[in-house]
Amino acid sequence: MEVSRLTLERWALGDLPDGERASLEAELAQDAELAAHAQRVKASVLAAANDLPAAPTWAGADDGAPAGGVVIEGPWGARRIGLFVAAAAALLALGLGLRPPPASPPDVAFRGALDLQVQLVRGGNASEQGMLITAQAGDRLQYRVTPGQAGWISVFDLQDDGVLSTWTAPREVYAKQTVEGAVVLDDYAGSERVFFVFAAEPIDEAAAKVALESAFDTPLATLEGLPGLAGTTQRSLLLVK
Repeated sequence: MEVSRLTLERWALGDLPDGERASLEAELAQDAELAAHAQRVKASVLAAANDLPAAPTWAGADDGAPAGGVVIEGPWGARRIGLFVAAAAALLALGLGLRPPPASPPDVAFRGALDLQVQLVRGGNASEQGMLITAQAGDRLQYRVTPGQAGWISVFDLQDDGVLSTWTAPREVYAKQTVEGAVVLDDYAGSERVFFVFAAEPIDEAAAKVALESAFDTPLATLEGLPGLAGTTQRSLLLVK
């Protein structure tokens, strides 16, 4: 029996229908290798969920976002075919335009922790999310990304039809500096994988497309990171509509 990463993530979160769950657990009882893989997936999903502290709705995104297929240019140069809302006011107040270059030398392999917090806002109600999110058109996804070191953060969205777009263009940050963003989800009916990429040098959409060329036949549910980007730290989440 071939079991997808998405099925295991849904199982870990208790999101499988009773019939599917019973069938999967019967298979796990017969296949020790699959059972071990399932437990690793469960541990990673639960660890990611535990990283998200309870918090009220963030004020980092404009509630008055326009409706329709409008491209909104954010203060970080981020763009999205659909709806993109950037949380700029609080960050500008911190004087982020006066950042020095990243402290890490360019010839050193660059890795560091990447904290990610995600909320889904629907009908004015916000809920903390893990790495597998069941969403619908009109929901607003809010995210906070915080690196452990100085460097660059980029956020990309990949639809299961192969369309790649930028949610946050390469953004230079200090260590422990938080980048916030929000997107109102459009009516695309398929799944989407959102990649949060942290690197010593900027990773733009062109570089992300090149990285994806080697994974063109990889199911979106199992594509946890953009391949071929050496020296980066990545987190990703899967949107299921």
